Amino acid sequence: MILLTTARFIYKIISKVLANRLKIVLQNCISPNQSAFVPGRMIHDNFLIAHELLHYLQSSKNGPNKGLVVKLNMSKAYDRVEWDFLEAVMLKMGFSNNWCNNLLSVVIIPERGLHQGDPLSPYLFLFCMEALLSMLLQAQKKNILRGIRASINGPKINHLFFY
Repeated sequence: MILLTTARFIYKIISKVLANRLKIVLQNCISPNQSAFVPGRMIHDNFLIAHELLHYLQSSKNGPNKGLVVKLNMSKAYDRVEWDFLEAVMLKMGFSNNWCNNLLSVVIIPERGLHQGDPLSPYLFLFCMEALLSMLLQAQKKNILRGIRASINGPKINHLFFY
């Protein structure tokens, strides 16, 4: 029992240290559209932007049917993260093989899923969301998604991440 408690304690310390190291580089590798868990960004900003965009769509001179908003529920997504996918995303983002191997060897027990309550899990999930972002940006480049511009000089917005 004491050995198990000590192992959990050591794991939490290592996980917290790794999470703090990830925070340092997070702003450089996470999209500006993601506001949660990134130092210096406030999740409230995306709520305000979403509210303004919805108001724009409802009151637009083009009519309320000229846009589409999709809300994805990510409540079960933690359980479905594949470790091979996470490693591939991190390598694509420029993390070294050594960093990925060390990180995943500390955290990995199952072959998929992130642990609720683990200090490292939110940051690892952000990397998975970046893969979704990449697909959304490709769709925008191909003009499959056009985005919404709420003002003449405003940026086109095709997604907001609230995770």
